[in-house]
Parts: sequence; structure tokens; C-alpha cells
Amino acid sequence: MYRIGNSGTQGIDLTASALSWALAARWDAGQATIGNPPNLANRAPATANPLNHTNAARPNGPTEPSTGLRPQADALGTGAHKTHMRPERALETATMPQSLAKMYAHVIFSTKHRERYLVPEMQTDLHAYMGGTLNGLDCIPIEINSEPEHVHALFLLGRTIALSEAIGALKKSSNDWFRARDPKFSHFYWQGGYGAFSVSQSGVEEVRNYIRTQHEHHKQSSFQDEFRAFLRRYEIEFDERYVWD
Repeated sequence: MYRIGNSGTQGIDLTASALSWALAARWDAGQATIGNPPNLANRAPATANPLNHTNAARPNGPTEPSTGLRPQADALGTGAHKTHMRPERALETATMPQSLAKMYAHVIFSTKHRERYLVPEMQTDLHAYMGGTLNGLDCIPIEINSEPEHVHALFLLGRTIALSEAIGALKKSSNDWFRARDPKFSHFYWQGGYGAFSVSQSGVEEVRNYIRTQHEHHKQSSFQDEFRAFLRRYEIEFDERYVWD
């Protein structure tokens, strides 16, 4: 026996069969909650299993598919047609896909015609300014150092910016900064080109140390010899007539 009725009021005891008809009657009326029971006096008694939707005495008429207890089952998430998804799978479906990248670049470029503008008293501020510019481009500076006529910069390239775009912005902003420092630098320019070389994760510390020790390195070789060595090491074809400007 089951009992239908509002809390605190007199209820009606029903058999399982009568309860099925009561629920169907409430759904037929378009109501989604169980309240006071319908009048069952005019209902024909069930002649078969009331949950059998092939029964001719359907609550919605003989030609309409019976919903029976399905709305209530659907509302509770227990309907036969309900698709259950594991929590971790649901999380994967709701998560946006990611694009991941990690690319280190070692960039080398010189002053125009290799003029020795980058005097030691300017280098510290120049390096700090260039590092700030890279941060603003969403590129992470790893090591920056310079000699009087050229610069080395090792940085982690931002995921959404092209290498050429990052280098162009770095050169332009530092060029403007340098020229604004003193009228005597009003004719300062970087060279038009550059060299850019990829660095593996395992090689980062080696390149950092190389950049830090630029002063010692250039006691034995010129910038041009150094640049040629990098081009050959990375197997980059070049024409001497267009490398230097």
C-alpha cells in the first residue's frame, strides 16, 4: 500500500496499481508534482500490468504513446533513455582544448655598420629595458648581454607571437630608447637583419653561460667570426654580401 496526500492532511491509501494510474492522471493534467489525489471513481480498473505501455487501456488514449511514469523517472534522472557520463569524462567535455608550446630562441644582432655605440655604462640599462620589452611581448627573457657593437638575447618565445614579430618589436623599442638617452645617439640604428637560433631545453644553461661570458670570448674572436660560426653550426646558407649592414 502507498499513501498520497499533502503533509498534515488526510491521505488516501492506494495499491501499487492505483498509484500508477494516479501518477499518470497528474501528468495528463500537465502537472509535475504530486499533490491531492485525483478522483479515481471513474477510472477503469487495470486489467493488466499498469506499467505495460502496450496495454489498450492507456491513460492517454489507445492511439497515443503512454508516458506513464517516464516524466517522473526523467526528472529523477532514472529514465531508460538517460545517458550517464562519468564525472571525469564530463569534465573533459567541458574543458576547452589547449595549445601548448615551449621554444627558446637565441637572437644575435649588431649595431648599424657595427658602430661601437654600446658603451659599458649604457649596457646595464639597455639590457634591463630589452628584458622589459620582451616581458611585454609575453616572451620570458632568460639572458641578455652585449658587446660595444652587438647584442645576444636568449628568451622563451611567447605562444601567440611570431619570432620575427618579437625581434622587430625588440629592436624598434630599444632603438627608440637608446636614441632618446642622449643627442649624441640621435643617429643610432640597429642593423637591418638578425640571426635567430633555436635552443633545446637541455642546452639552455650552456647558452646562458656563453652569453654571460661574451667579454672573455671576444678577446679572442671578432663579432663577425662569431656570427659566421653560428651560421655554420646551424647549417644556414648565407651570402657575405648581404649579411653585414
